[in-house]
Amino acid sequence: MESGIHKTPLLSVRNLRLSLRRRHMPDLPLVSIDELDLARGEILALVGETGSGKSLAAASLVRLFPAKQICVNSGTIQFDGRDVLALNKEELAVLRGQEIAMIFQDPMSALNPVFRVGTLAGEVLRTHFKLTLEEIRERTRKAFHAAGLRGIDGIERRYPHQLSGGQRQRLCIAMALACEPRLLIADEPTTALDVTIQIQIIELLATLCRERDLGILFITHNLHIINGFADRVAVMRNGTIVEQGLTSEVFTRPQHEYTKMLLKAGFIQNEPGKDTPLSWSMSLSEQSRPLNAENILNVKQAPKQKTASALEPLIEIAHLSFSYPSAKTALEDINLVVHEEECLALVGESGSGKTTLGRLLMRLELPSAGRLRVAGYDVASLGVNDLDGYYRTIQMVFQDSAWAMDPLMTVEHIIEEPLMRMKILTADDRQVLVHAMLQHLGIGLEHAQKYPRELSGGQRQRAGIARALVQRPRILILDEPTSALDVQVQAQILKLLAELRTEYRLTLIIITHDLGVVRSMCDTVAVLRRGRVIETGPTKEIFANPAHDYTRSLLSAASR
Repeated sequence: MESGIHKTPLLSVRNLRLSLRRRHMPDLPLVSIDELDLARGEILALVGETGSGKSLAAASLVRLFPAKQICVNSGTIQFDGRDVLALNKEELAVLRGQEIAMIFQDPMSALNPVFRVGTLAGEVLRTHFKLTLEEIRERTRKAFHAAGLRGIDGIERRYPHQLSGGQRQRLCIAMALACEPRLLIADEPTTALDVTIQIQIIELLATLCRERDLGILFITHNLHIINGFADRVAVMRNGTIVEQGLTSEVFTRPQHEYTKMLLKAGFIQNEPGKDTPLSWSMSLSEQSRPLNAENILNVKQAPKQKTASALEPLIEIAHLSFSYPSAKTALEDINLVVHEEECLALVGESGSGKTTLGRLLMRLELPSAGRLRVAGYDVASLGVNDLDGYYRTIQMVFQDSAWAMDPLMTVEHIIEEPLMRMKILTADDRQVLVHAMLQHLGIGLEHAQKYPRELSGGQRQRAGIARALVQRPRILILDEPTSALDVQVQAQILKLLAELRTEYRLTLIIITHDLGVVRSMCDTVAVLRRGRVIETGPTKEIFANPAHDYTRSLLSAASR
């Protein structure tokens, strides 16, 4: 792709320093950018690990940070010759959305849950333009079509919670594109999307960049995506850009050791059963033994022999169907069997029914028809008094980590809450288990007293995994467990899950669009499309010889 760099940058940042104000203590440095330029018709990728400061740096370009807590110590932000830091409130309102649009990482947090989708999209246009109702509807339809939301019946009348994670992400993209801005800041815009839609969104952004002379700042931890897509790349670590240049040059001749580490972690492919790229400093048992976490809950057992009874299904799904009250069928005639200690992947495009099936297993929804048995429980007939025992057997890590946590509770309290319902552990025992989980997931005890809003997206995701694991369930459902994590933390989480599966004989159901995760972790694969299982079988066989055209298209998209 041609860089399309003009003599005068559309966006220019010089010597920008941001810090956090602290009472009775020196300010804490957050972001330090010496030089960063973005031209019209150029795609600049900002990459780095979770917590490196990418999102804060991007938000500062339109002054989307709390001025009472974060201060600008020095520097300038020039957009099309104007000093963004000097704009008044009215000028900022025009700049945000009309000239610079932003796609946020967590779509559910960016969407008002009390308004319908059509109203949300129309409000963006009403705020910035004087248009008739019909003009708003027409531009909304075009934006929906451009973002891949076409062909979904009645989507304008749905609420955000009635959309899949991928559909919500595409809605945010459509709202950002509606005003036809000159600069688009995309914060992890493909995180929640399946591989086929990822390609569509990447191709859409590349086309918009060329046709509209649009500048794009693309924030991501996925190095696979930006290779061949971004003109230039800037690598951020601890709030500082440590390296930047043409993507081809940075990828082939990285100068900084941190860049070399990211590239090494991001481009190693794994076969089923092989370790993930990064080493794990100590095993799970070595980490937990000093804290005696296993003795407290008394759940670790000696390895058992594979007997006939052990091969009996742990989960049986027969002719399962589910329809929403609107009569929309989400799942139809699902038949699956999962054995103990098996790892099953549920894959398919956004809206295919993957998450709905997970919610049925968790008894958050009741089936419309069919049979669902989990570890001897008839899930549909469970009473209120049975749920505590059932949820010690099965737990779920939800895709939207921010919305799965009480914002008024600390991380330690969030992880401890399931243990408090057991009524058999002392407060000291609970604290030992919670601290063990924090260490296992790499969150760090210094984050125990923080609130979810004070964590990065990846840290929140790890806290959600810790909360699900703290009771040592037999079955763990993970809905896009690594979608918000950078490549290094992805490797650590996958390594940790593999160790947990072995040492605690976990059965895993992984809902994902990341076929790299499937290849690394899963024994079997079930491919869903439009609420039906169209293909299932061992991972190696599905990857080597897919039987269905749709499966072949998914694998082809992933290879691209």
